Amino acid sequence: MPAFGPPGHVHAPVHAHAGPDAIACPVCGEPTTSLKRYTMIRYLVFLYFFAFWGRQTVAACPPCMRKEIGMKTLINLLPANLLWLFIVLPWNTVLFCMTFAEGHSSSVRTALMQR
Repeated sequence: MPAFGPPGHVHAPVHAHAGPDAIACPVCGEPTTSLKRYTMIRYLVFLYFFAFWGRQTVAACPPCMRKEIGMKTLINLLPANLLWLFIVLPWNTVLFCMTFAEGHSSSVRTALMQR
């Protein structure tokens, strides 16, 4: 990571946060106060007269979640063909935008309250 500031000054990673609400990301292990947990389309296969799909719930810090959403969007491009444009792309775009919200997602907050 490039250093900015006076010589010898050390910067923390961009998405690492310390604090009482910090939780380790299950993917990268970095502490975050914005853990996200979303249900996304794992796969969607559309054969013009029927379709089948699978869902997956993923918990990760915002940068890791964006990578996961991007991969699921690309992986489904060919098998979902026409439905990719009407289901996968809009759903994953909403999820991608939601990763920029501060704080844990609602399902993570609920799980923390039940502890």
